[in-house]
Amino acid sequence: MSMIRQIALILAAVVLLAIGGSVAVGWFSTRQGLQEQWEVRNADAATMLALALTQQKGDPALMELVVLAQFDTGHYRRVQLVAPDGRVLVAREAAVSTGSAPAWFAHLADMQVPPGTAIVTDGWRTIGRVLVDSPSAWAYDGLWSALLRTTGWLVLVGLAALGVAVAAVGRWREGLARVLGQANALESGRFQELPEPATAELRGLTAGMNAMVRRIHAVFDEHSAQLAALQRQVQSDALTGLANRRHFMARLEAALDGASSDADATGEPADGPRRGGLLLVRLTDLEGLNARLGHAVVDRLLAAMGEVLQTYPQHVDGAFAGRMNGRDLVLFLPVNGIANETALALQQALSTVLSVIEPSVSVCIGGVDGLRADGASDALARADEALARAECEGPPGVQVMDLADGAGIGETEWRERLTRALDNGRTRIAEFPVMLRDGRVVHLECPLRVQLEAEGPYVRAARWLPMASRGQLMDRVDMAAARLALAAIAQDGRPRCVHVSSAALADAGFVHELERRLAAVPQAAGKLSIEVDEMATAHWRRWRDAAERWRPLGVRLGIDNTGRALEALADARSYGVDYLKIDGRFIRGLANDPALNDFARQLVVTARAMGVALYAEGVDDLQDLRHLWQIGFDGATGPAVTASR
Repeated sequence: MSMIRQIALILAAVVLLAIGGSVAVGWFSTRQGLQEQWEVRNADAATMLALALTQQKGDPALMELVVLAQFDTGHYRRVQLVAPDGRVLVAREAAVSTGSAPAWFAHLADMQVPPGTAIVTDGWRTIGRVLVDSPSAWAYDGLWSALLRTTGWLVLVGLAALGVAVAAVGRWREGLARVLGQANALESGRFQELPEPATAELRGLTAGMNAMVRRIHAVFDEHSAQLAALQRQVQSDALTGLANRRHFMARLEAALDGASSDADATGEPADGPRRGGLLLVRLTDLEGLNARLGHAVVDRLLAAMGEVLQTYPQHVDGAFAGRMNGRDLVLFLPVNGIANETALALQQALSTVLSVIEPSVSVCIGGVDGLRADGASDALARADEALARAECEGPPGVQVMDLADGAGIGETEWRERLTRALDNGRTRIAEFPVMLRDGRVVHLECPLRVQLEAEGPYVRAARWLPMASRGQLMDRVDMAAARLALAAIAQDGRPRCVHVSSAALADAGFVHELERRLAAVPQAAGKLSIEVDEMATAHWRRWRDAAERWRPLGVRLGIDNTGRALEALADARSYGVDYLKIDGRFIRGLANDPALNDFARQLVVTARAMGVALYAEGVDDLQDLRHLWQIGFDGATGPAVTASR
């Protein structure tokens, strides 16, 4: 039994005992008082009757008439005139009545009062003595009404006292419930601080819990910062802050793999659609600059070049930059047709910035536009060829090779095609298993496929998703995926997972509509996982609001493509996250890279400390997969996982 319930029972028992004791004491005292009044009335009535009889001079007939007359007034229950020798001269007795008081109450009270007595004389001669009992109804009525009044008032006072006590206990209970909720949140990895209540005991307890929450949160923050630093060490170039060669190549492979997937889905030629450009930037005569200016100045030049290149990823979604070697930096552009213009603007910006440090330095830029899905190495080789031409031709030192004529179908046409497909239900979901080490399936990832043209192929998201985002259709896209996943779960009962974009998450109407759909199919909702991209960490409030609505319906929640904003993940559990999914490009090659291996182990430590599951996404190497199992990853997906089944 809980402490609050015990306190409530104790309070109820105390109030009932107080009411019962007060009623009993009042009953006994009132009964005693009424008995004394009854005795006095009997004595007074006997005295008055004796005086009336004395005035009759001992005449038996007159005395009997007086007794009868007095008895008929109704103020007597029993009257007897007894001679000195014990003979009853006159006797009258009425039926016993308790008045309005219940008979059981009169029997329980049972007030025994002796009759009043008085001597009747005739001068100095004693005629006899009179015995008088007054009626008992008034005594029992008075005792009954007094008992009712006293009990009523005591019950009202007791209820008021009980109400005050319940309110006080309720306040204590709320304070204890908040502290208990804080402890449960801490146990599940969520960090909550509570305002300190006015109650001294609860205030001390809450202050202690808040201090512990702050300390543990600080440990998480420190660990996350260390993990982020390790990530930067593994993935970034220390001098420029750009991605190192290995990480840049992994991202480039991922970008071009998307183009390859599009080609497979749309039936285009095997070399795939054209997408994006690649620019190589070289600081010319690096050896001579080191000899003439010193390594410190050259490092400043390279760092300045890195700052200029980094402005592009900050303003262009999908662009990313890296450092390939000592003198070459590289920039990927996600859109066709802008490589030459970007190269000229970049050359001008670099010349302006570098001339401040050393006027004599120069850069060369080579690049390709309209990349095919031929692999990252081939794209880099083509850009290097263009860079070689730029170095040979001299100032302005910019050479961009256009590999395609390139133009798309236009934003308006994209929106119309997507809208028609969504309106007509030309959508379906693919299914890719996320598996545990023992081969069990956690859930099926369900990316959406869209049939852009009637009777045409179902196209993967990499082809149309950017245009859906630009056309503000993400809420409809995500709702279609969730609807299809719920229908599939209802049909075969297998757990599934869908992705929700940040744009849809920011739409309150989408959140409410998905909540309504989940509530309509509670069994299917209990087997659905919903995940958002890691970049949604910039909008934790929106994620928290959505999680508070979806989680009670049984939905599992996760963060996808984890690996960029690791500093923000310390707060992820506070907003309702069940698992993290690490992007495969951040751990690709860890089997042969000790630094990446350490990074992956730290990810496992972070996930364990947060109390969430950790999955790897897009694992394509069996050796990497075996290392992931060894260091403690909970699950994985990708070609290597499928091949190992």
